[in-house]
Amino acid sequence: FSRDFASVTFYTIGKHFYRSLDVLADILTNPTYPQHELELFCKKGKQSLLVDLEKVSTLSRQRFFSALFGSNHPYGSFATPNDYDVLSQTVLVQFRNRYHKASNGLIVIAGKVDAKQVDFLVNGFNNPIFEQCDDIELGLPSFTTTDYRVFSYKKDAVQAALRIGRVLPKRNHPDMPGLVVLNTILGGYFGSRLMRNIREDKGFTYGISSFIIPMAELSALVVSTEVGSAFTEKTVDEVFKEMIKLQTEPVSNDELELVRGYMTGQVLRTFDGPFAIADSLASLFQYNNLDFEYINNLIRTINEITPTQLLGLAKKYLDVDRMVVSIAGSKRIRGYKE
Repeated sequence: FSRDFASVTFYTIGKHFYRSLDVLADILTNPTYPQHELELFCKKGKQSLLVDLEKVSTLSRQRFFSALFGSNHPYGSFATPNDYDVLSQTVLVQFRNRYHKASNGLIVIAGKVDAKQVDFLVNGFNNPIFEQCDDIELGLPSFTTTDYRVFSYKKDAVQAALRIGRVLPKRNHPDMPGLVVLNTILGGYFGSRLMRNIREDKGFTYGISSFIIPMAELSALVVSTEVGSAFTEKTVDEVFKEMIKLQTEPVSNDELELVRGYMTGQVLRTFDGPFAIADSLASLFQYNNLDFEYINNLIRTINEITPTQLLGLAKKYLDVDRMVVSIAGSKRIRGYKE
């Protein structure tokens, strides 16, 4: 599941297609949430969360999104260990009946299937339980980013975790294909600028990456790494230097050609085999009802975008003063809000 979607992934082989789909349909249309299983889930979930909250990576990530969107926003709030103590069958049933509806759902099937199997699949989920009430139109509340430098203290932490980033447009925005290319150059693959600078040249970290997280109504650019506590501020400075460099110096043709080849291979890999196809199709439809034209446009952009266009996107979206920086570790930093 994600902040926007819940999904079930199901694999089966042809000879067991009908019997296995019957079982899946029964699970989804007649959930019972047995009390003993719920108690076990809550116990394990709470323990897992308590362990995660001891990690600087978790503290940095949660504080980053809380700073970006606000702690009361759906994207900025997080579960607490106490939430598992109040989770009940009644709450689960009410949530399931309110939100799990056929009309706002999506079924993706990939592999060697025929029309009869598709009809069987659709009919299997043609159940009144999906139509008990009208779908709820859920809009995201507005948000304002007010804290751009935040710190989470973790006693005795040897390393510090960093999250740096900002809000971007949603996935169907005209700038997004170019931003995907720009992000790849910045930190989106092993030969990226952040990896060459901060890992290979400086030796501050074993790995650093940047990525774009798609959401229902927007996206987020995130730079993520863990470094030795002594190198925390230096790492932030180097990340900003790479962003500023992309705003002031055109990308060389050699670097751009290398990125073009890498990204073309990545796009093709996302449609290699039935499992990858199903995942890619679901991702397209979930976010803003995109179709294959988005992929075509992305490939065109990869092949045709120019250094001048990348320079313009960097000036528009990589303003370091608008970047939220979230650090978690044992060494407090002046100017960062705890």
